[in-house]
Amino acid sequence: MFIRSERLFLRPGWPEDRRAIAALGTANANPRHSLADQWPSRWESAQAGAAAASDPRYPRFLVTLPTGDGSTIIGSLALTAQGTDAELSCAIAPDFRNRGYATEAVRSLAPLARILGHRRLIARHGADDRAAARMLRKAGYCPMISARAYLVHALDLARPDDCDGDDRVRRAA
Repeated sequence: MFIRSERLFLRPGWPEDRRAIAALGTANANPRHSLADQWPSRWESAQAGAAAASDPRYPRFLVTLPTGDGSTIIGSLALTAQGTDAELSCAIAPDFRNRGYATEAVRSLAPLARILGHRRLIARHGADDRAAARMLRKAGYCPMISARAYLVHALDLARPDDCDGDDRVRRAA
């Protein structure tokens, strides 16, 4: 599967991506950002992740930025099974953050998730990661659960993408 957004191209990983993934993976290690958990820090883990993505309802993508002479891998995006929901994982390499790429990539995945039959997407991030919370709100996700170490946001695919005015956040015990 492939997704084209305004500035990005999301595609599966290929063996030729090995060096680029490894280089970005080591630069992206930051354990406090749970949304980045799916970032492949080594080629072997990227290959294992690709093998685990054999269920077409849970695709994994490399986020690439098209250039005049090809494209540059700038991140990863994936859906994984989480009970009856699909959980979003997203990571953008440090050199490409704060430019709206994560928001654009996450937004571009919602129509495909609907087509694949998902009714709700969730995303989890560290409680102190305000950038992830802002990005998810911009992408239409609403706060759902707040715990000491993490926050969970949800995107209801059966309803319009609007959580304005709904500041009710359930606190986890």
